[in-house]
Amino acid sequence: MAHQTDIPYIDGQNITAYLSDLSEELHGKYGDLPDVDIMVAGGSALALKYHFRATVDIDADIRFKMKISDCIKAVAVKNQIPSDWLNTDFTASPSYSRRLHEDALFFKKVGCINVYVVSDLSQLCMKMVSGRTKDMPDIKFLCLALKEEGYQVILVNSNPATIMTDTTIADKVYMEPLTLEYIAKILR
Repeated sequence: MAHQTDIPYIDGQNITAYLSDLSEELHGKYGDLPDVDIMVAGGSALALKYHFRATVDIDADIRFKMKISDCIKAVAVKNQIPSDWLNTDFTASPSYSRRLHEDALFFKKVGCINVYVVSDLSQLCMKMVSGRTKDMPDIKFLCLALKEEGYQVILVNSNPATIMTDTTIADKVYMEPLTLEYIAKILR
């Protein structure tokens, strides 16, 4: 589904503001309610955690049993932003996995909303699975962040035309076919 805008307007600061507005809308509609868990992934997770970049939407998986689409639209109207600012459709994408929740890290509480972000390792896997060219800067950033956290980053790539051959972002780079045989050989 195409976004209503291609101009990145959501950054780490206004994500918090939009979620605060959403919390107020939920409270206004439902009164006292249990906490709402929202897991943020994609560029919005990088914007929240690192202030790395802006994005056109917040990829989110929302754990709340009641209908909130009208609250999401109210936030859009209040802030004069596109109504697709909170993208729950990302859960239908090939790079989404329920396992992302297992590795998600609590980031902050915004009103009645518990905000979780996908771990850097899961985020990197998600970005690589998507295979989109536009994710290359995120992949590079995440590789460097993981190296900084002490991970040994090893990239296996069968396409020499990509950023995945850059030895500055990985400890080791293998240009091999992506088969179980070659991956097993590398792991040994």
